[in-house]
Amino acid sequence: MVVDSITDALSGVDRSLDRLDQLLQRDEPCTIWVTGPIGSGRSVLARRLAERHGEAVTLVQLLDLDEPDAVIHGLVQVAANVGGDAERQALVRDWAAPERGGREAIEAMRRAGRSLLVVRIPSSWMRSAKTCEVDNNSSWERARALLRAWSAPTSEVHRVLVVDGKVDGDLQGASATQVIRLPSVQVGLDFLASDDRWGEYAAPAHELGRALRPDGRFAPSILRLAVGAVALGVPTAKLATLIERGSSTKRTLIELSNRLASPLGREDGDSLRRAVSQLLRVREPVEETTFLQWLALPTDHQPFLTRCLAYSGAHLRIHPVVRDALLQHPRLCEGQVDAHRGLAEHYRGLDGAVTPEGLSGRQLLAWLEKVHHLAHSDDDDAWQRQCLPAREFYWDRGRYLSVTQRDYARAADVYQRSVDRFPDDDYAWHNLGYNLDKARRPPEVIEEALRKAVELDADNPWWNTRYIGFLIRQHQDGRARQAFQQALAQIDPDGERTDDEPWLAEQFYRWIITSWLEAGSVSDALEVLKRVPMPFILDHTQLHALATRIAQETIALLRRAAHDRDQTELHARLDGLTELSAYLSEDTSRRLEHEMPDQALPLWFLRLCETPSMERPKLRRALYAIHRNLDDLLTSSQFDAVDAILVTAPFEWLHPSCRLATLRVTAAAREHLPHWSDALSRVAVSLERDGLSPDELLRGLY
Repeated sequence: MVVDSITDALSGVDRSLDRLDQLLQRDEPCTIWVTGPIGSGRSVLARRLAERHGEAVTLVQLLDLDEPDAVIHGLVQVAANVGGDAERQALVRDWAAPERGGREAIEAMRRAGRSLLVVRIPSSWMRSAKTCEVDNNSSWERARALLRAWSAPTSEVHRVLVVDGKVDGDLQGASATQVIRLPSVQVGLDFLASDDRWGEYAAPAHELGRALRPDGRFAPSILRLAVGAVALGVPTAKLATLIERGSSTKRTLIELSNRLASPLGREDGDSLRRAVSQLLRVREPVEETTFLQWLALPTDHQPFLTRCLAYSGAHLRIHPVVRDALLQHPRLCEGQVDAHRGLAEHYRGLDGAVTPEGLSGRQLLAWLEKVHHLAHSDDDDAWQRQCLPAREFYWDRGRYLSVTQRDYARAADVYQRSVDRFPDDDYAWHNLGYNLDKARRPPEVIEEALRKAVELDADNPWWNTRYIGFLIRQHQDGRARQAFQQALAQIDPDGERTDDEPWLAEQFYRWIITSWLEAGSVSDALEVLKRVPMPFILDHTQLHALATRIAQETIALLRRAAHDRDQTELHARLDGLTELSAYLSEDTSRRLEHEMPDQALPLWFLRLCETPSMERPKLRRALYAIHRNLDDLLTSSQFDAVDAILVTAPFEWLHPSCRLATLRVTAAAREHLPHWSDALSRVAVSLERDGLSPDELLRGLY
């Protein structure tokens, strides 16, 4: 469903509110999820729902999980609005245990007579753990704990959870839920014709309207950003082409943001650039009048902030997609230290404290924002004076110093303070080891920190990867191999995750392989690679490149062994090459046959050309089935090298670019055709399971 005007969109929000009210009249507590595309009015709905129910509502607007203190921020928003000082401080003390803190927050609401919790949830909270980067994984686990507490319909409090993106199935399944989906909103050119809407930017709005096709329908967020781009001098015709191209709203917003970066970076735009830089770093909706007065921004630039870049109203807020895109541009990052320092001063004037103890309402939120902005400023003394009751505050400062400033020594000091305060903080132990390593501290203290992280969270693939990689770089090969086996026993004791979850190949095996290759141990790299299913390697560009590199280095070692007539090394490398033949080009294989005609080369070569067909899952599964089922037979003792014969099987029935180019078997194989039949039957079963006909394959092999 598509809504064709702002008026219709607001009416649609009102209808959704009416439906919500009906659901909320039930006696038993319920959980209602609200979702919809960008610009569908999710934030408007949350705000209007809070206005409708007044004192009965606690409205929480969660931060993106890129913010280390996002979970704490959510709890503080509840604490700032319920109960007396004692209850508020009890919630503050529960920051270390988000699920318990979330349940206590619900109970505090109930005791305060608040019967409805409305939570605005960014899409990052809905991601799978497998898609999280290492720095966000610990935050994700704590976020998950909080959402479990807030989505389960317990006590007498209803919950309305307004989500960017898809509703998470696990959380939805854990609660007695209803789901409301808001329709997409698109508007015509009347949206650009209203002088009242655009004020001083009416001329750029009209110019954009003349460039767009008269019957076009567009997302309002796209048109707002495009009007700002016209006002800053971006060519209107290019903007119209971009808008009418038909890309997704998210993709179009990102591209429009990229077009804004150049005019915002001009030398004559300092005042506007500083204002945008400040607004990009404000994490919660900010009161418009106060913000503009504080910035002292010239009036001719104010419409860019209030009518184009940000959603306007009583408070300003920038869409996360636009914020993330603009923060990628260097010119908008130049003044970030000044921006954070200024925001820290602003919030310092609102809280006036170094500890959250005893603060209430907005003071508590102001203290939290002040600590965040101090963590991203150059005022180290002011940050250290704060009483920091949760580990996330240390993560925030440590990540800024390490990732943004690359000041690894100071970052290590921050993480050391965290583990001194919270000895069970595996994330801080891991990052302490990483930053000590980057700061070139003694190996023994680095190892101690990395090992402690693994001990605290033994099945964490990232912690194990860093620890094993460190041991490899320290030339402690035996301990590294032992640590790898211990990690596997914790992460994937039965081997099922390795076979079923490609992310483990990417986030764990890939880095171990890389470490062994960088240390010059091709054999160890190959032993790790052999654990990764072939389809995952073919599907992942970086893993495929590592496999090709191992194959190339194995060939170099093979040639050296042949030259030196080292038979032991030669046979070892030949065995390794058998595992790698899927990643060799046909030219490479033919050169090897030509160079070493008297050697027992690998028994089979499976080639897959670089074509779009590589993206076909069935194709990769078929290749893997053939590899797994024929490998044992072809490498058995029955086929010791004698006079080789060639059997060629075309694979055009799969795809013209894919073929089983060569099976090298011996003359002795001719008397073992029953064994061939057994192996090929297993292949046939595997292929038929994936809906692929094995007939052509069987005829080719016979």
